[in-house]
Amino acid sequence: MVSERSTTRIVPRKETMNITNYLVIPCLVFVLVAVPLFFPLQVGVASWYGYPFHGRLTASGSIFDKDKLTAAHPTFPFHSQWMVFNPNNGKSVVVKVTDRGPFWGNRIIDLSQSAARIIDMEKCGISFVLIIPVSPTLLRKGEK
Repeated sequence: MVSERSTTRIVPRKETMNITNYLVIPCLVFVLVAVPLFFPLQVGVASWYGYPFHGRLTASGSIFDKDKLTAAHPTFPFHSQWMVFNPNNGKSVVVKVTDRGPFWGNRIIDLSQSAARIIDMEKCGISFVLIIPVSPTLLRKGEK
């Protein structure tokens, strides 16, 4: 069910989002879930990358493997771990940041093909996601 009226609300940290906002992205319709914001959290559109980059060197110095659970993010520290949650289906995956990107569009993270498959966004190519830190140092210090 999609609301005809779409509203955008800015929610301050340490509060809970309301379950009233509907967002529409190509291939996807969903409702934002209630999430307590006591930790660094990013919300936005994710995409994935695979074969053309498979076997190439990443910004962190490791070799990209489309079958590993890795991601590219513009600012997150290399080798930090983040849970990527797909609110469309409730699936999540923990990825390690090994590269920089995405470099076009309004995307906030690029997932490896394997990570995209786990949260069921491989066919559509993009999905709205929530990114939550898993690394203990990120939770403690609130770093991004």
